[in-house]
Amino acid sequence: MQNFKNSEIQNLKRLRLLSIGFLVTINILIIGFLAYISYQVFESRNLKGSFIASVFPTLFGIQLVLAAAFSPLIFIISKRFGSAIHEIRDLNADFTLLYQNYRTVVGRSFPVIPKFLISQKGLFIFKNFRTHLLPPDRISKIQIERVNLGRFGKKCHISFYEGNQFKTKITFESTYPEEADFLTDHIHLINRDIIIQ
Repeated sequence: MQNFKNSEIQNLKRLRLLSIGFLVTINILIIGFLAYISYQVFESRNLKGSFIASVFPTLFGIQLVLAAAFSPLIFIISKRFGSAIHEIRDLNADFTLLYQNYRTVVGRSFPVIPKFLISQKGLFIFKNFRTHLLPPDRISKIQIERVNLGRFGKKCHISFYEGNQFKTKITFESTYPEEADFLTDHIHLINRDIIIQ
């Protein structure tokens, strides 16, 4: 069981590194392509002076724009992966086995960040900007809404409530995702009084 957890954490770290590496590679390819095009124009016009001095301000400005675009994405990736890895690492033996069953039910061939994690601490919902922890005794109701948008696809929304107050929502891109069935089948492990609608 510990081997599964260590393997899952290592795979998530590799995926995080691969995702960030992909964004950095795209950045380098864009700057490299623009530098190559600028060099071709510089050579074809037989301009006097240094190529670097003439192109550097433009490429530096473009790099600032790309950094402004990619930096938030890299931050979101790092934060989301970091919180998921931390919570998976903190799972006890029973909930590690439950997470292993979740991975089997979902049937993914490569690791992904789960949209939710049932833990001894409660239910974690992993969002892009925030990780929600719903303590077991405070979850009162789960509402599942299946929406068919016709040609535009199908969605499944799972809303979580404390009392009558809405807390957060998970959205899946299919009407009957395995994850939703797994959640409704196993949420009673942390709270037997949850109402599922």
